[in-house]
Amino acid sequence: AAAQLARIDGRDAIAQRIEALSKESGDVVRSIVRMPGERIYYLERKAGQAQFKLMRRIGLQGAPRLLVDPQALAGGSTVPHAINWFAPSWDGATLAVGVSAGGSENASLHLLDTGSGRALRAPIERVNQEAVYWTPDNRYLSFNQFRALPANAPDTETYLDSTVFLLDRARPKQAPRALFGPLINKE
Repeated sequence: AAAQLARIDGRDAIAQRIEALSKESGDVVRSIVRMPGERIYYLERKAGQAQFKLMRRIGLQGAPRLLVDPQALAGGSTVPHAINWFAPSWDGATLAVGVSAGGSENASLHLLDTGSGRALRAPIERVNQEAVYWTPDNRYLSFNQFRALPANAPDTETYLDSTVFLLDRARPKQAPRALFGPLINKE
């Protein structure tokens, strides 16, 4: 692909122009979520930056606070990481966020304490969909996890046989409980 792209006439000039326009366009804000307590969550990419970061403010006039820099969750990796989705708990104490590496969109669920920013457990792989929900009492988080494909399985099976799990926030390091899916209950 790199060889094909290098053959495009004027490619370097086009890339420089795109970079200049990107720097002049200002910051980008998207995926705004307003929660109880006037907590406002949003993804923000500052002009000149490559990735969105998850921010929070209390009220419209509140100071922005960085909650998640996806590259900081990368564990020292130089591969770019991106936020795919996020789901704050109703009380604002806990945050579930899906982060993927290298443009793969193969997200892992990270569970974070919003006060300290620390991880509450190891990431859970293959939680690609943003269908992640907190119960009204903030105790449980439900999510859909794709199964690990067997060796030599075609990529077309990626979306088959997923399972819905329930994670207990009071016991975050405990394995999530499988609720339903074709590999759990055929009915």
